[in-house]
Amino acid sequence: ENVANKETESVKSSKTDENERIMKDHLDNIAKQAKKVDKILTYPMEKYLDPNRPFKCDVCKESFTQKNILLVHFNSVSHLHKLKKVMKEQQENPLLLTPQSDKGSPNPTAPQPGSTLLSVLGSLNAKK
Repeated sequence: ENVANKETESVKSSKTDENERIMKDHLDNIAKQAKKVDKILTYPMEKYLDPNRPFKCDVCKESFTQKNILLVHFNSVSHLHKLKKVMKEQQENPLLLTPQSDKGSPNPTAPQPGSTLLSVLGSLNAKK
């Protein structure tokens, strides 16, 4: 009877050890996958902030090595779609717009920040 109890305890102990090992392997795999996901999510921002890519699209958070590639990007469907979406959100929620000073501009003829963006979006809306 004593031998049977020891065998039962030994089986329970080995099952517990096996379960712990399986759980540890499972948690290690989850941690590895989380690191991969984190790398994937931060890669576009690292690319955007890369000093070797000085030509940037602030709407799409993309950067380019050459100015002409950026100019081509400005005419791309994805860029125009994001631009239109951003403008719609800004029209719906004016708080998202760049805040203007209450005192007025020191140079009233100087273009206001975002005015080019607004004129481009206005022309897009007019084409509808």
